[in-house]
Amino acid sequence: MAEIAHQILDKKSIIKQVIIALIIGGVILVSAVLPAEYGIDPLGIGKATGFSKLYVPDNGTENITAANAPHKVITLANVGSPVDVAKPAAADNPPPVTQLAERTDDIRVLVPAGKGLEYKVNMLKYGQIKYEWITDKGEVYFDFHGEVKDNSNYFESYTIAYSNNMAGSLVAPFEGPHGWYFKNNSGEDITVKLKLNGQYLLKQ
Repeated sequence: MAEIAHQILDKKSIIKQVIIALIIGGVILVSAVLPAEYGIDPLGIGKATGFSKLYVPDNGTENITAANAPHKVITLANVGSPVDVAKPAAADNPPPVTQLAERTDDIRVLVPAGKGLEYKVNMLKYGQIKYEWITDKGEVYFDFHGEVKDNSNYFESYTIAYSNNMAGSLVAPFEGPHGWYFKNNSGEDITVKLKLNGQYLLKQ
């Protein structure tokens, strides 16, 4: 029976091969594992080889789009007309003796992708309205506000936020148009389904 000859490596060869294996392992770690698993790519190798594309963050940012990206912080500076716009004298006019007749309306407001628009109704001073609205998908930025009749330079904001749904009520502080500015930051058209009940007239 023939004997099998085994190659015996000396100590230097073993150390050499261990070092080579460590170098290869380090290259794989830096060029593939770190970029793909942890998003760390100090040498840019992961980007060049495409491994960086495999990285999926665990903090939810992988699903960030224009619609749900972190919002701009809303501050007092965003509320109402600029401070240099004086309140019109007409805002202090007395309320009418008779309010508008009560009515109810269901309205659809299409807000195109990446654009903003306003939807308002006409109200008399101290007229009351209840409202609810919901989007068909996603959320919108909105500014619920009122303007003094015949003076669109001055307005008061009642609520500013990002949402897909809201309900509330309002007693108009002055006569004029009251309603919403909706801004759609997404890549798809959004329909706002609006229901109103109260003392108002639809704008023509």
